[in-house]
Amino acid sequence: MGNRSKNKCFLITFLSTILFSTLSFSQHPQPIFRHYTAEDGLPSSEVYHAMQDSKGYIWFATDMGVARFDGYKFQNFSLKDGLPDMTVFNIFEDYKGRIWFATYSGKLAYYHKNNIYQYKYNDELQKHFKILYKSSFYVDGEDNVYISVYGQGYFKVSKAGKITQYNNSETDGYQIVQIDSSKVLLSMYGELELQDILSIQPDDFIIDIHRSASDKNARCIKYRNNVILFALMEELIEVRDSTDFSKYSFEHNAISLMEDKNENVWLGTFEGGVLFYENGIFSKPARTYLKGLSVTSVMNDAEGGYWFTTLENGVYYIPSNEFLTFSKSTGLPDDRFSSVTSDGRNTVFAGIDKGTLYGVNDRLIHEIKTSLNLPTPSYINALFFDQADNLLHVGTSGVSYYFFNTKSLKGSVTLNSIATYDIIKRKDSSIWTGGMRGIRKLIKKEWVHPIDLKEIGTRISALYDDSNGDLWIGTLQGLGKLDNNQWIFLGNKNKLFKTRVTDIAETPSNMLCVATRGAGIIFLDNDTVRQINSSNGLTSDNVNHIFIDKNAIWLSTDKGLNKITFVNYGRFHYEIETITTLDGLASNEVNQVTKIGDEIWVATNKGLTFFNPQKAKPNTSLPPIYITKVNIAEKDTAILDQYKLDYDQNRVVISYIGLSYKNPNKLQYAYKMQGVDSMWSYTDITSVQYTTLPHGDYVFLVKAINEDGYQSTSPATINFSIAPPFWETAWLKLLCLMAAIGAVYAFFKIRILTYNKDVVRELMVLLLNKMKRTKFLVVKTPTTLVKIDSKKILWIQASDNYVEVVTNKKAELIRDTMNSIYKKLPVPQEFIRIHRSYIVRIDKITAINTESVKIEGRKISVGQTYRDELATVKKQLSL
Repeated sequence: MGNRSKNKCFLITFLSTILFSTLSFSQHPQPIFRHYTAEDGLPSSEVYHAMQDSKGYIWFATDMGVARFDGYKFQNFSLKDGLPDMTVFNIFEDYKGRIWFATYSGKLAYYHKNNIYQYKYNDELQKHFKILYKSSFYVDGEDNVYISVYGQGYFKVSKAGKITQYNNSETDGYQIVQIDSSKVLLSMYGELELQDILSIQPDDFIIDIHRSASDKNARCIKYRNNVILFALMEELIEVRDSTDFSKYSFEHNAISLMEDKNENVWLGTFEGGVLFYENGIFSKPARTYLKGLSVTSVMNDAEGGYWFTTLENGVYYIPSNEFLTFSKSTGLPDDRFSSVTSDGRNTVFAGIDKGTLYGVNDRLIHEIKTSLNLPTPSYINALFFDQADNLLHVGTSGVSYYFFNTKSLKGSVTLNSIATYDIIKRKDSSIWTGGMRGIRKLIKKEWVHPIDLKEIGTRISALYDDSNGDLWIGTLQGLGKLDNNQWIFLGNKNKLFKTRVTDIAETPSNMLCVATRGAGIIFLDNDTVRQINSSNGLTSDNVNHIFIDKNAIWLSTDKGLNKITFVNYGRFHYEIETITTLDGLASNEVNQVTKIGDEIWVATNKGLTFFNPQKAKPNTSLPPIYITKVNIAEKDTAILDQYKLDYDQNRVVISYIGLSYKNPNKLQYAYKMQGVDSMWSYTDITSVQYTTLPHGDYVFLVKAINEDGYQSTSPATINFSIAPPFWETAWLKLLCLMAAIGAVYAFFKIRILTYNKDVVRELMVLLLNKMKRTKFLVVKTPTTLVKIDSKKILWIQASDNYVEVVTNKKAELIRDTMNSIYKKLPVPQEFIRIHRSYIVRIDKITAINTESVKIEGRKISVGQTYRDELATVKKQLSL
């Protein structure tokens, strides 16, 4: 047994067998779903269908009406809004943009221009059927309505109301009818107990499907290359022609079928989740998502996201199918993955908090069990795979450190006596570790101290052997390196290197990269030091890990994954991409990253996520933008293209919405009122307020910008024309101007010129400003952006952490400071600071004494330090 005082370590070596056991949790990885239920605004959690209309809104059919979703909130429709029945199975948009609803009672309705209208031939349809299951429904370009009815074939209703029933009178069974080049209609006719025939029109051939029972949930779609897919109960039939078709079986009854934009096929089942067939290859096992739920429809939206409706639990959404995760939901005992690495070929290794080590091959995860006599499982801090020796080194938070050969299945465990934070292999092939008690070197399964730690410190968080063979060391105190066994602390030259270091790496151009806790990432290129942090593109200043992949630098942070791509190292030109939970990560708390093949593997606090960055593309979908509400003089109005208003209708509030479901809270809006604003203003608020628009003609424009910088194809616009009051007419203006000039001249001649030329200059500025067009103070309240006519402001008052702007009509509460709000005033010369808590508009003062001023009957105290300046104003105003 060794002696602790001499820092000797225990060594126990075993020739052991490594057991890669496929356990019960070796399931398919899952996407991270966003979940919507009745608590979020849906009318019900029993949802039958999802559809995105041509404007970009998402519609849901439920047993309690329909809902329209804009990414922020649900707008629900029921009987009182015009629906003929609360249970809606199908939603369809026709060529006119009408949104049709097919209900359980067999009655139809459609939504058009903000109203729901019941189909005028409902009464005639009720004579033919009184129940509609979730079935095929279609409206063609000539306003013909097609409805399939279980057991009765299908019906066609012409624009004039003529109803024709179609069925295959010669053979009972299922019939697939080609309506147009892209649409097929599925119908069923005959006895409900026995249906084993599938006929396809207009090709007029029949397939024996050998079914002992019929099912009202049978589905069909037209697939690529004119292939027909038909799903019935536990079977899928791929029909190419009358003699060329294939059958595939699965466990649960099919209830929905969809082809996405990438030609993948999704098959929803009853209580069996949804089956995903990549590229429509049915001979390979499907990936199963939402296991245990009944998936009634799958919809692929304009941004590439997927929506899944269920009978039991509302709606699920994923922004992409490219991000998949192993976590507790796939059977693992814990979610928090602390470390990850790969063998560079086909296996990923990952460790979790509880000390369990996993291997992943072909997207299946396995616990790696060894017969090594390991101590109590510890947190796995560090993983390093030595490709030359095929050894996986595992450093933990306890005293154990072990490694094993993944080919010979032989391994060793050593008692390192320290928690291990980093493992590297130097150019002399020696293994070095950094940890709680300094640096250790592994020589023939023995640990030694290679260097004296008195100057360096005892907690080593990062090690790196650079291209020149220099050893860089990261500690709690910062960055240093060994030069001929001499410790050089870089924090003495640059205070940035006094920041806690978490990882060190090197670019292909031999530029050193230093990850820090609090200062982002620091680059050292010879003597040049540069920094990238949250102020110039990173999502966080706390970087946990660096992974170099050619010119790409992947940074693990506590606020997502960041990718820095260098365009030019010499000029330090780079681009930054950010990947977060809104893209599909399991968590924004990212611990480590590795790569195998084309896939990036991310160890997070809520699972192990992987994705192909080439397929996880930016959101290039241009967000549509719509005006949703116009409030004039504090009254909501109908939304029009143009408004003609009287002079006293000049308080306008405009609400708008941009449609983006991938990341709605990251939408930015650019707006301006032509005639008032010379430049675009930017906000994340969905309304803007103009409190006192002067008379004139205006055009309001607003556009949405998504998280990747793509903006609406064209802005939404509204025109305003505000008539002038009689006192703003040209003849009255001319008369008043002449009187004002005479009065100003007399005032200057008699009262002012004898006092102070500087006062004259100040009053001239005030006069010129009054003759200009209205100036606005733009402020942000908790709910909206407000433009306040500066002429209407009485005073500005500090209130704790807020500022209150008081006008002659109302007060606006703003989270700001007095100094900041003063700088935002369009004409600061029109205001005066009379107290540390008050700024008042000069021309609103009606009385002044040494201790207070009066504005509209309100007495406001004057601070001691402001009295001299106020005395000058008093003389100017003759108060």
